[in-house]
Amino acid sequence: MGSAYLMIKDDLRGLIENGGYAVGELIPSQSDLAETYGVSAPTVKRAVELLAREGFLEAAAGGYVVARRRVPQGYATTLRSYYEERGANTSFPETKIIRFCTVGASDLEARRLGIAPGAPVYRTVRLRYADGKPFVFLTNCTPCEYFPELASVDLTVHSLYSTFDEMGRPALEADRTIEILRATTSLCALLDVQPEEPLFKVTTMVYDEQGVALDYSEAVFLSEGNSFHITTRVLGEGLMR
Repeated sequence: MGSAYLMIKDDLRGLIENGGYAVGELIPSQSDLAETYGVSAPTVKRAVELLAREGFLEAAAGGYVVARRRVPQGYATTLRSYYEERGANTSFPETKIIRFCTVGASDLEARRLGIAPGAPVYRTVRLRYADGKPFVFLTNCTPCEYFPELASVDLTVHSLYSTFDEMGRPALEADRTIEILRATTSLCALLDVQPEEPLFKVTTMVYDEQGVALDYSEAVFLSEGNSFHITTRVLGEGLMR
C-alpha cells in the first residue's frame, strides 16, 4: 500500500497528541512497529522520520523519543491571534493579565504609533501559558482614542485583534520583526528559564485599512517549543542578487 507510511505517521501522531506517549518517552522500535502494523521496516522508517521532521519526535539513544512539540508560529506571514495560533496547534492557551492601565505614550511608542508623546494609550502586559507552562511575555500599547471601550473587555478570554474587529476597526496588516535576545533576570522569573537563555523577541506594528497604526507590541517567546515559518514570494521579474 503506497500510503501506508502516512497512515502510520498519522496514527503515531494521534497517540502523541492524545497522551499515548509522553514527552521524552521512547516509542517502540522500528522493527516492533513494523510487526505491529504489518509493514516493512523502510515504511516505518519513512513514517518516523517524517514525524521527526515535523517536530513530534527526536532521535535519542535506542531510537526516537517524543519531542516537546515545536509550534510553527504564523506571525511572519499571517495576522492571527494567540488563541487561533495555539488552537491550531492543539495546545491549551491561558492568559494572565499582569497590568492593564492608561498611561501617556513614551517617545518610542508615540513615534511608532504616529501620535503625540504623552497621548493616552492602553498598556496591556500579559503572561501567556501553553499547557500550563509560561510561554510568552507580551506588552501591547494601543491608542485610547481608537478603542475607548477596550478597558471593559476581558483580555484573558478575548483576543485583542478580534476585539478590534468587533469594535469596528479591524487590524488588516502587520509589520513584524523577529530577533534573538538573552533572558534577563526579570524574564527568567516570568518565563521560568535560565539566565542568558536565548529567547525570541517579536516586535509588531498593526494597521487598519487606511494604514493607521492601531497597536504596537513586543512579545518575548521561549525559544524551546517555537519555530517561525516564513514563506517568500518572488515579486516582479525576480529577486535582486
